[in-house]
Parts: sequence; structure tokens; C-alpha cells
Amino acid sequence: LAMKARKDPLWQFLWKTQMPSVRGIGLSDSYVEEVQLPMTSLEALPVFRNAGKEYYPGFSDIGAVSINFYEDQALTVTGYLNNWMHAIYNKDGTYNYPAEYKKDIKVMALDNRQNVVGTFVLVGCWPTRPGNISFTSFNSERVVATCEFSVDSLIIETSGSSTGLASGSNGRSPLDEMKINAGIIPMFSDLQNGLNSVGDSIRDFFSEPIQPDP
Repeated sequence: LAMKARKDPLWQFLWKTQMPSVRGIGLSDSYVEEVQLPMTSLEALPVFRNAGKEYYPGFSDIGAVSINFYEDQALTVTGYLNNWMHAIYNKDGTYNYPAEYKKDIKVMALDNRQNVVGTFVLVGCWPTRPGNISFTSFNSERVVATCEFSVDSLIIETSGSSTGLASGSNGRSPLDEMKINAGIIPMFSDLQNGLNSVGDSIRDFFSEPIQPDP
């Protein structure tokens, strides 16, 4: 019964992309052949408790996205990536504003009827490492253009909802939640109370009048 309750599988070949337009130059979805999607990871921070370690979330991070492209005899993909790279920096060594080169890449998962069932939004992408182009006279294989892109964050949209790395409850960040859950904030509170007590003792000592020796 459990097997029958499952829906159809998600197929690796049912997908499409939406590459951004950079300085007026775009790229058709048909040129994208393979995408290696990175997932968001969380740093595990150790906290000493009860003579052992417990782990709480720290910084979030996401790796680079790797994309393989179909290249044609007009060097369409090479021109697209070259234009994007030159939107980052100029010939005089200066860099442009991030809004000019940090763009979103979308990858849509499709069902058997070609309907979009989920969208992976790679936020703030820009090319960091275009792959080498190899020419040889020993075979007749076609050229595959590759490139790695830096990614700021990932948003996953499914069934009308979108999920990303959200802040903790009451607007607190995950690191603040970690401090509260791990007892770090109470620990600093106790330390502050102890310092206040020491300060009061020192102040009382110096405020007492000095008695002359008999």
C-alpha cells in the first residue's frame, strides 16, 4: 500500500533552465545540457555541555553550481560567458557594481506532462571558472563548454511555496538561536552578574573611611 501511495518519480531528463540576460545578451535554454545543483549546508558548531559536545547551527553556505553547455560553430556559449565575465571587471582593472553581474539562474523540474513542479532559484550567480576548450586532431568529438558559477543562496519553490534558509523564531538568526539553546546567553548573564558583584565589593571597600592606627 505504501508503494502505491507514492507519486511518479522525478526524472533527471525532465527539466529546463532560464539563464539570465547580461548586458542585453541572453542564452537559450536549449544550450544547457547538464546542471549540477548545489544544496545549502549548515556549519555545525560544537558547544560543551554535560561533559560532552552538542552541535548547533552556525553559518550557512552553498557551493558553486557547475553547468555544461552545448557549443555551436558560432561560439554562442563562449561569447555569452565572455560577455558575462567582462561585466564583472574592466580592462583598467576596476570592478563593476554587483547589480551588473550577479544574476539569478533558474532550474525548473518537470513532470511527465511537461508541467513545472518545482523551481530551484540560484540567487546572485556569476561565472568564476569557465572550463578549458580542448581541440585535438585525433578524434571527432564535439566541444562541450563548461563553467562554474558562484552562488549566494538557493530558493526552492514547490507547489506554490518557496523555502530558503530562514531566520529563527521571533526574527532571531540561527546563530542567535544556537546561543540561546546552548545556554550561552544565560552563561554570559551569570558572568555579568558575577562581575557586578565583584565591582560592588571593590566599590564598598574604597568607600569605607580609613581608620587611623591606635
